[in-house]
Amino acid sequence: MELKPQSAWKRQSNKGLLRRFSLASISDARFVFASSSTSFSIFFAIFAAVLLTGCEIHVGSAYKPTFLQTSTSLQPLTPPTVTTKYTVDGTEIKAEVSTSTKNVTSTIKIVTHGNIIDQEAYRVTSKEISLVEAAGEKFEDSIPLLVFPYSLGDQYNWKGKLTVNNQPVDATAIVTTSDSTVSTKDKSNRAIQVQVNIQIQRKNRTEDRKLQLWFVPGMGLVKREFGSCTRESQ
Repeated sequence: MELKPQSAWKRQSNKGLLRRFSLASISDARFVFASSSTSFSIFFAIFAAVLLTGCEIHVGSAYKPTFLQTSTSLQPLTPPTVTTKYTVDGTEIKAEVSTSTKNVTSTIKIVTHGNIIDQEAYRVTSKEISLVEAAGEKFEDSIPLLVFPYSLGDQYNWKGKLTVNNQPVDATAIVTTSDSTVSTKDKSNRAIQVQVNIQIQRKNRTEDRKLQLWFVPGMGLVKREFGSCTRESQ
């Protein structure tokens, strides 16, 4: 597997920017708060919190997470058994989600009337969440969805094999991440949206696949779209 976290240079650059920001902020703070020890202490308490959490604070806007050290806050991806909203071509089907884990692979089955109608699988470790299987197609190696430590906007390139009906074909993918929101039980949640654009190399043509997933810290994988099939938590 060829895995290229394109944001690596950004992280290195951000460390330099953070250091310069730190020095500049300290210099400015000494000038502005020289006459007020209380305000000076408050300023540094807030600044220290920013450094420790790896998050940004935007004046006049809601708190916005931009950094996750490990996958811990996204596990488990789904509870062992839960009802779900499952839609195919715009038609909603009453279904349940059954999740099982073996070693580091979590398999999610969508079940209705005792029959498995869809299945997806993920490799989940402290360092990554990657896609093993989706919509009857298996990936070797698995496609990276989130690589930790994660920063908002990270991107990855993938090259490997996609297998359908025991027939492996060459494929590539570009994975992008962005800030988003997703609703659960009439509540809007801040989410990490992952978009996977897959290109499959056939003998005489290429085929495209588009997958989208939404992760919410503390809740896991709450929504995914594989082609015309959508699964989302209720």
